[in-house]
Amino acid sequence: METRKPIPLIVTGLVALLFLVLLALIYSASTRAAQFERDGVETTAVFVSGRTQRTNTQPDKPPRLRYFATVRFEAAGRRMTVETQVTRDFLRAVEPGARIPLRYLPDDPESVLVDPLFESRSMALAWMFLLFFAGCLIVPLVQRWRKTRRVESAAPEPRVRPKAGPLPRWVRVVSVILMICAAVSFFSLSIWLRYAVEAWALPHIGWVSLPLAMASMLVPPVGFGVANLAMIWGVQRFRRLG
Repeated sequence: METRKPIPLIVTGLVALLFLVLLALIYSASTRAAQFERDGVETTAVFVSGRTQRTNTQPDKPPRLRYFATVRFEAAGRRMTVETQVTRDFLRAVEPGARIPLRYLPDDPESVLVDPLFESRSMALAWMFLLFFAGCLIVPLVQRWRKTRRVESAAPEPRVRPKAGPLPRWVRVVSVILMICAAVSFFSLSIWLRYAVEAWALPHIGWVSLPLAMASMLVPPVGFGVANLAMIWGVQRFRRLG
């Protein structure tokens, strides 16, 4: 009887848990957006000031930047002063003292919608991760379904290729080094590359810079993985021809 390995089950469980968490976050954000659309009160606010928050947990990495705007408006006869998170584009486009459109909830006037671009950007990031984890869950299920549905049929004799034999010791050592570099680069070079891409792309393409920056994180580990596979394939092909 075939026994299931515990590690794949644990990984699948973690991916499913993250998928459910992201689904809950997207549902909450969508509900909030629908509430603003349905019950939100439109008014005009005065842009008071903006500030940039720098978070740098590791000195050798670029800092993470967050942008906040302080606005003042009238709600139900009360003067409200609220700080909310916005995008860099918003702070660059608005000067202190300028009047800007704003939407707030009557039951909670401190919940405001100043920069719709910020909300769209956050939703785009959440959807990107949700699709990734959905793919991680669906692909193994599809592969298992195809395996169970496969019908045994007579197939022509496969062409027998000469075996290349075991890989040389130096290839195995280099392969292990490349895979270690791929794992380490995801937590070092990928993070630096993400912030660099986002800082460059944000002034040019707006909220699309965030999905682009997250996708760029895959470049270093995928590059090391491709180099590893190319090295092994090249060595095996050379040994077969030789």
